[in-house]
Amino acid sequence: MRTGLDCIVRLCDLRIEDRNYLEGVSMNFSGVRHPSIDVHPDLSAFHCLSMRDISVPDVTVFPNQDTVMWHFAERVRSIRKANVSTDCLTCRGFMRRCQGGCMALRRAAGPACHEPDSGDGAKEA
Repeated sequence: MRTGLDCIVRLCDLRIEDRNYLEGVSMNFSGVRHPSIDVHPDLSAFHCLSMRDISVPDVTVFPNQDTVMWHFAERVRSIRKANVSTDCLTCRGFMRRCQGGCMALRRAAGPACHEPDSGDGAKEA
């Protein structure tokens, strides 16, 4: 059995050995999250629990799963880089390996503190 992580953590917040462990036990551990769409019995859906205000009333109006994903990705495009620390914006792994943490937390709290990283998005032990 493997775990799943719906929410994203900044890779630089983890020690390398902790990140390696999570990558080994999780089926979807990543520093970049594509929409974790929650679809409900009435076929309405929202981006994720923490950003449930980004929603659609009926997923069946979309021709397929990819267009639903694209719709939600477009809806959060402006949030992806909002309130990201300067360190994240200058990190070479930003938006390739890491998106700077949970978008909902960044949207609510603003910039977070950041420790220097090793350049690959992992905290040194």
